[in-house]
Amino acid sequence: MTAPVKESIYIIQDDMEAVSGKFKDEALLERFVADPELKQHIRQTEKAFPKYELIAE
Repeated sequence: MTAPVKESIYIIQDDMEAVSGKFKDEALLERFVADPELKQHIRQTEKAFPKYELIAE
């Protein structure tokens, strides 16, 4: 595995750990999400399933 690929994997893992199983407040959305529609979807999902987890396979 090349260094850039390893670095990308670490970045994705760090991002997943930052949001998975945590309350997705506005500060977190601003940090990770640019799309307004996706932000709204996350807000709605967070209301129904507080602190929902993301599991990468």
